[in-house]
Amino acid sequence: MPQPIRGRQRRTVALAAAATFSVLLTPLLAAPATAEPITPPATTPVIDAAAFADPPASVRPMFRWWMPLAYTEDSVLREQLDQIAASGAGGVEVAPFIVAGEGNQSNAFLAEYGWGTPAWAHKMEVITEKAAELGLIVDQNLGPHYPPTVPTLNSFNQPEAEQQLIFGWSAHAPGETIAGALPAPLTAPPSVATKLTEAATAGQTSLTVSSLGGFAVGDVVTLGADGSAEKVTVTALGDRLGATGTLTVTPVSADHAADAPLVNVAETTRLRTVIAQCEADCAPGSEGPAALVPGTILDVTDKVVDGQLDYTFPTDGNRWAVIDFQQTASGLVGQRGGYTATQPNYVVDHLGRGGVDIQADFWDENILTDAVKANLDKVGGGAIFEDSLELGESQKWTWSFLEQFEERRGYDATEVLPALAGIGIQGSHEAAFEIGDIGDKAREDYRETVSDLFIDEYVTPMQSWAQTHGLDFRVQAYGLPTSTSHASSAAGIPEGESLNFGSPNPLGAEQNYRAVSGGAHLAGKDVVSVECCAVFFGGYRSGMAGPNIGGQFSDSGEGSVLGGKYSQGLLDSVYKSYAGGVNQLVWHGFAYPDAPTGVGIAGRDGGTWPGYQPWDIFGALNVNDVFGPRQANWEDMTGVNDALARTQYVLREGQAKLDLGVYYEDLGLKGSSVSGQQAEQHMLGTNSATSSAGYTYDYFAPQFLAEEGLAPDADGGLFGDRSGYKAVVLNDQRTISLDGARSLRDLAKQGLRVYVVGQAPSELTGAEPGAEELATVVAELLAQPSVTQLATEAELPSALGGDSITPAAAPSGQGSALGFVRRAADGVTYDFVYNRSGEAVQQTLTLAGTGRPYQLDPWSGEVTPVGEFTQDGDSVTVSIDVAAHDTAIFALVDETQPGTHAVASDAQVLAPAADGSVSVRATGDGAFRTEFSDGTSTTTEVSGLAPAQGLTAWSLAAQTWGPGPDSTGMTASKTLKTDQQAIEITADADGKLPSWLEISADVDLSSASGLGTYSTTVTLPDTWKKTDGAYLGLGDVLDTAQVWVNGQQVTVNQADRSRIDLGQHLEPGDNSVVVRVATTMFNAVKATGDSNYQTAENQRTGLMGPITLTPYRDTVALAAPEPTVSPEPTGEPTPQPTSTGGTGTTAPTASPGNGGSGADGQDGDLATTGVDGSLAGFLALLGVVLAGTGTAFLIKKRRGRATIE
Repeated sequence: MPQPIRGRQRRTVALAAAATFSVLLTPLLAAPATAEPITPPATTPVIDAAAFADPPASVRPMFRWWMPLAYTEDSVLREQLDQIAASGAGGVEVAPFIVAGEGNQSNAFLAEYGWGTPAWAHKMEVITEKAAELGLIVDQNLGPHYPPTVPTLNSFNQPEAEQQLIFGWSAHAPGETIAGALPAPLTAPPSVATKLTEAATAGQTSLTVSSLGGFAVGDVVTLGADGSAEKVTVTALGDRLGATGTLTVTPVSADHAADAPLVNVAETTRLRTVIAQCEADCAPGSEGPAALVPGTILDVTDKVVDGQLDYTFPTDGNRWAVIDFQQTASGLVGQRGGYTATQPNYVVDHLGRGGVDIQADFWDENILTDAVKANLDKVGGGAIFEDSLELGESQKWTWSFLEQFEERRGYDATEVLPALAGIGIQGSHEAAFEIGDIGDKAREDYRETVSDLFIDEYVTPMQSWAQTHGLDFRVQAYGLPTSTSHASSAAGIPEGESLNFGSPNPLGAEQNYRAVSGGAHLAGKDVVSVECCAVFFGGYRSGMAGPNIGGQFSDSGEGSVLGGKYSQGLLDSVYKSYAGGVNQLVWHGFAYPDAPTGVGIAGRDGGTWPGYQPWDIFGALNVNDVFGPRQANWEDMTGVNDALARTQYVLREGQAKLDLGVYYEDLGLKGSSVSGQQAEQHMLGTNSATSSAGYTYDYFAPQFLAEEGLAPDADGGLFGDRSGYKAVVLNDQRTISLDGARSLRDLAKQGLRVYVVGQAPSELTGAEPGAEELATVVAELLAQPSVTQLATEAELPSALGGDSITPAAAPSGQGSALGFVRRAADGVTYDFVYNRSGEAVQQTLTLAGTGRPYQLDPWSGEVTPVGEFTQDGDSVTVSIDVAAHDTAIFALVDETQPGTHAVASDAQVLAPAADGSVSVRATGDGAFRTEFSDGTSTTTEVSGLAPAQGLTAWSLAAQTWGPGPDSTGMTASKTLKTDQQAIEITADADGKLPSWLEISADVDLSSASGLGTYSTTVTLPDTWKKTDGAYLGLGDVLDTAQVWVNGQQVTVNQADRSRIDLGQHLEPGDNSVVVRVATTMFNAVKATGDSNYQTAENQRTGLMGPITLTPYRDTVALAAPEPTVSPEPTGEPTPQPTSTGGTGTTAPTASPGNGGSGADGQDGDLATTGVDGSLAGFLALLGVVLAGTGTAFLIKKRRGRATIE
């Protein structure tokens, strides 16, 4: 198997202290006076709360960074990197794009500013130098665009160019004799054409032509047409940079007028010519495949001379087919528009080593300069990225395909070539011929060979080359018929994408991600990335919150749960990928601010306000989204990226642990943005009984069963040192390779637990011999005591449970709402919970393992002990409350339990305080009973709590964003921000405020975008207590929101604005509540008249509500026990944890305008919880230990590091 990746290993934040300054999760709660003191275990597991609060760059989200080739300013590149770093991102993926504007696709322009030029190398030096200064990772797109190519691949006749299989055929009567040219291919080889701009005379060797593109030395080309056409050979090419070019050719034999065509047709290589008898009458053009008689296929290639065949057919039977197979270039070009001065450049061969070598050579000589490599080394490497394989529809081939097929499949492909004719890129189109019952098997063997060659001859050597530079090959290894799980194990960083993996898959987006991550997990890869969250027609209108579902940009609707029509939930899309095993987000994307205005349709040239939009150049796509300062929500991206970084930090910890491994031989993934592929088979969808019961699973390829020395784990599981499958599942796996069946049988004989759901394998996948042996092997497999056969998937959860195989995280409720991910590291297990449904989920969750549960809040950065839980043998049960399209993270630490903790309550049990007391939180008056682990119970009385209320009257001060003066072309990003007069708005009877779309009287916001500051006063009674707080629910809001109460900013989970904890910042009397909303930019962009943004109705944006304030009261349910140890106080006083209520953080003095500590990267206090297991708890312990030293510690959070002062 491939070695683990280099250059992207997780890095943790070290604290500058004599010893490792991790947050020890040793219980600090004193036991009741009657209990024995708690003794910490000899080795205490840790959660590095400092690194969780402020994760390193290596686990932070990245941005795909679109830039107009090298037509950029160095100072702007540096400025943008500062912006990206300040936004909480950890790196960039540099993606070149076309430069709009007259003349900017010319060879003269591209020779100076194109990809791969010295100017481009300089820009990469500037970028990597600044990135190294900021500690940012830099990935680079493999080619000038995608699919990948290089400027040196400028002729389709070069052997490194992508190849295809083409064929022609004719039908002949029995006894007929043919003597002449073979049938022409049904698919013509690719060609390029130019024309003479000056007349040429006989004997002339220098031709002036309109373009040199696609012509190369050695090409045999046709000059002239019809009777005047002649063949000449290109011997030299002139300068490509002028309006015309010069071709030097062998002497022409006749005169040719100006405008005479010059055509270059790709060379072809004859592979095989075969004859076969048809089972019935056959002829080219007939409907459906022509059926051939098995056993009549004869190779007559050796009888072909100069493309001529002389042959007499047998006299009996039906008609005969002559089928001529040739290999030629596909002619697929690697970019749309101008990227290099040697255009067109052809896509590399993805099935042969030549495609790797030509790219590696160009990069080594032109892009990876010494300065670039040195800069990349400073931040631990980076990656070379290849996007999904969007390789057209031609049937893929390579120079050694026939030899590789025979070596890998065990038989000569000549005898089945007719069954492969015309089957397209996926090998799944209807074939031109059928040969008895072997056609499907032969086509599967073709597909398997394509997969093997792509992995062995492309992905693996690309990763090896990248590693020679300390880099990784990050690749979306799908689009061809490929074993994605196997390919992912060969890549440095395997990647999926939200666009191709999303709603088109009826089994749930997570399934395709699991095919990617399954291979990564088994190969020991640390990182699985995602390109997120591209959607066509989503530009400037996608929101953070709400669902990510299909059809939102084409279907109308109120959109009441997400803030307006035609919005999609970006965070939901990210969370889907996390649930499938992803742990690295690459946002799609961030753009250079300005580019020249084009000369085409207004708005489709990429150079109009609010800035360079590279996708608009291609027409009405407006792919979302262009992040950056042009977006009103940019200031809030720091909080979003921080939260996602913390989540990714957890999802990189230790190893992934899955309940089940699903055997998966299928090739390709079902998707929307690449060619139609094999339908999903053998997957367990998100609505399956197994998933609904909480079982987690990966899909793994049969190649992993071939590992030398592989054996089941002691408990009957597999890969315990990696993914830790408790059992293997075959889900209606009707076909199987003989090697795969043998491996499963042998492992089952050693005790591997296997569950065969539906029909057991009964057919071989390909045409390999051994059908009888397969039946014997499968029978032996099913006879093993560790193998269970089930009729339907619905029976699987019960069967697993009956064999004591339970989910690592088992929900109390059934249904498809929840998805889970478990990671295990150093005695700590982490459970990520994703609610994919549109309703909040409130139930219990039973976590496998022992110890103490903690909850990790990615939005505040806090780590807090769970207040209420039960322990039952080898499991811990906690209560969960996960909002729609939101997540929760729990950690189970194998440590000694606190002396007493809550096990049940009528109210919410809070995390224990540092002194060991336990409080409960109630949102209404009443008596609340709490039961504790020592068998005791208490009842707390709450009375006089202020009732919940709707907040219906607000003042709105809008800052509208629009085009600034001369905001076109190289100043397109100039934005005029206008502070509008404040207006009073009042909710309707349903509690909802008017959206900006409905506000047009005093201030017209109906077509506006920008920032809205909403202010109101909340009056609370004199009975309000210091222990009282409140939750603020914002209802419907688009897009991001920030909240201040009495000048204190509080944490807002941008995925769930229904329950914002205001903490104890409220007081009796009047209180100020301010909500600042950043809208999407779509309405303002549409208002400019940009033709690319006129397809959808305006969005409903702003704060729409209904807005509610729900008070709560915290009451001590269990008093602090008497301390069992009292250290002698000496020196400075012991640092004590502080509590500021709701968020546990003291918000900086801030206003809606500056947002406090945020994108500017200014220091702020490190979040503390006031409980053991938090940083404050550790400081309390540290204060006891160091009480006599006179040392005081102040810990401050800074970008990318923590310091002690």
